[in-house]
Amino acid sequence: MRLINVTNGAVLGEWVEEAVTRRERRRGLLDRESLENGCGMYFKKCRQVQTIWMRFPIDVLFIDRAGVLLRVLHSLPPGKISPVVWHSRLVIELPAGVCRATGTAVGHAVELLQA
Repeated sequence: MRLINVTNGAVLGEWVEEAVTRRERRRGLLDRESLENGCGMYFKKCRQVQTIWMRFPIDVLFIDRAGVLLRVLHSLPPGKISPVVWHSRLVIELPAGVCRATGTAVGHAVELLQA
């Protein structure tokens, strides 16, 4: 999937994959050495994430059902647990720094599009 910031037109990711199965959701990005620019992972029906055992920091976006960005965690380091974002319906994990570089902020609308 392709992730677009609809508010400012920035492309946040060209290859954002969904973690679908229970195993994929548990594993997430844990088995990777890094996350390349343009890549990411998303989790439906998600309100909290953790980076325990991860090897690199990530940007984490919490999005409501209307596609509005509720919270951004910039460069969440390994070994952390995010706060619970109660109205979040979708979480997207991107390489650290993507949100700052693209000017993506709380209140912006984002959209996942078929690549």
